[in-house]
Amino acid sequence: MSGPDRRWRTLDGAPTRVIAHRGASGHRPEHTLEGYRLAIAFGADVIEPDLVLTRDGVLVARHDRGLARSTDIASRPRFAARARIAADGSRDWYVEDFDWPELAQVRAIQPFPGRPADFDGVHGIPTFAQVMALAIEEGSRLGRAIGVYPELKEPTEIARGGGDITQAFIDAVAAAQWHRGAAASRAPIWVQCFEQAPLARVRASLGLPTFELYGADDLEGRDLTAASQDRGGSAPTGFGLEKRALFDAARGSTGLLEHLHACGYAVHAWTFRDDRLGPGYPDRDVEYRDAYALGIDALFSDFPDSALAARARHQDCAND
Repeated sequence: MSGPDRRWRTLDGAPTRVIAHRGASGHRPEHTLEGYRLAIAFGADVIEPDLVLTRDGVLVARHDRGLARSTDIASRPRFAARARIAADGSRDWYVEDFDWPELAQVRAIQPFPGRPADFDGVHGIPTFAQVMALAIEEGSRLGRAIGVYPELKEPTEIARGGGDITQAFIDAVAAAQWHRGAAASRAPIWVQCFEQAPLARVRASLGLPTFELYGADDLEGRDLTAASQDRGGSAPTGFGLEKRALFDAARGSTGLLEHLHACGYAVHAWTFRDDRLGPGYPDRDVEYRDAYALGIDALFSDFPDSALAARARHQDCAND
């Protein structure tokens, strides 16, 4: 792309929303209340908690069912016997093998090499209820809506163990009335998943906006609009797509976003990382510039401060 577009080309004409991916996960261990709070302080429009389900049915924010990658559980002797041993001899501890009071003792660590480890072992694992309460509290304090964008992780795998993460989510939102009334104006909820059936259940039960997730390789030979239209009233609000599905090798548009917009679907792109750029990009500013110029409706960033600064520059150009 030769330069920034002078208009917002999003589906609704509004500036691209910045989603704090796992919180401000470039600066703090992912999925901690402190990471979400920092993202909100930066000005993120939306915070993203990935959700998994404990043995006693509590929704907690973790990217993986396994805890070894992002917590200090391996250093806690009392939980050593809970480890599952993989074929290669590696050990991991799974959320569904623990009750919430046990997981409340575990602390988060930074799983990405090269990122600050200063806060390792400091902050705990939050529940979904705590994340929602934070969004509402901070939204009220700041006088602006802060969206919450949970991803339901591995519903099929969790169901094999006897859990129903989709129903747990529906029950939690319905019980708290987060999707209705004044609370909804302060903490709007979008829902995402790599599986279609859980999203259909959420739409039918709660009427929330839902987004189907696809990696770039999963889109080979797939017509998202035709598949979605075949589902009629159970069609999603839009799609969360790996960013490389939207740009060709020369950093031009593949045409997929324009096609989806023409069919009325919003497009969210994942994941923008200052320390892990997309193919062919010389620096983060160029990558963000192309994303905003294309008209992506919302983008996931581990560094929401960088994404917001780039959005402000694009807005300034658009107003010239």
